[in-house]
Amino acid sequence: MESETGASGGGTLHGSWADLDLSALDPEVERPAWLVLAAIPGVGPVTFARVVAEFGSARGALSAGSRLVDVMSRVDAETAAALGRVERDGTPALAHKLVEDARAVGGIVLTALDPGYPPALARLDPRPPVLYVLGETDLLQTTCVAVVGTRHPTGYGRSAAVEIADELARAGVTVVSGLALGIDGAAHEAAIAAGGRSVAVLPSPIDRIYPPSHRPLAARLVAGGGALISESPPGRVTGKPDFARRNRIISGLAEAVVVVEAPDRSGALLTAAAALDQGRELYAVPGPIDSLASRGCNRLIADHQA
Repeated sequence: MESETGASGGGTLHGSWADLDLSALDPEVERPAWLVLAAIPGVGPVTFARVVAEFGSARGALSAGSRLVDVMSRVDAETAAALGRVERDGTPALAHKLVEDARAVGGIVLTALDPGYPPALARLDPRPPVLYVLGETDLLQTTCVAVVGTRHPTGYGRSAAVEIADELARAGVTVVSGLALGIDGAAHEAAIAAGGRSVAVLPSPIDRIYPPSHRPLAARLVAGGGALISESPPGRVTGKPDFARRNRIISGLAEAVVVVEAPDRSGALLTAAAALDQGRELYAVPGPIDSLASRGCNRLIADHQA
């Protein structure tokens, strides 16, 4: 299955959203095909753009039969099975099920053709073709700042995350993070406690909160006027590539990204790299020179990246 973590993906993928003329597509006619094509395992934002550009539309791609397989870089057993279901059950039925599965847990589905699609993400290449949202979709149109960091923060890091998220929320800024343990969770909690609103970008579907221990936090976040966002359709099993793609959405939604604590090889550093790639402002909280938890942040500052 493709990782598709960025515009260069796994090194062999070439699919630019700049090649697509979205204005030429009828959103109502095209929407079911977008939902179904994006839900096929192995079809990330890069492959999605490539096949739509090749066939002129997602509808054209799904009706292309074996020619669609030729355009895709790699088709494993899971992808082949999904393509078989499209041929057997039809695009309208499968799209209806995706919408109903989202509604069953209180969510909705947005495509990059819809007016409610986040304008910040609409400027990305690649961008998520489909988003599943649970909560207040209007948050996706607001000023957002991401606060991210390690799953194993120090007391200093947790305190910094809480203070930053608290002040952002009180200023009316939407706090974005990944609902992970540690810094992410502390940022969400602080935003909620301040009476503000927060967006959690999940690596998992909206019906399978990850990590499971943060299900109560996710419920409070939504109840407080926040939102959960995922690229994955309900019921999908979460894989390693989903975490990297989640990081790009976190930074893509935000006008700025604040990294609070990040050791070497931290997922927060992947979010920082995505922010730089996307032209977002990047900030890092400095830490003690001997703190392993702050090595990534201190390096970002020393290298003049943050």
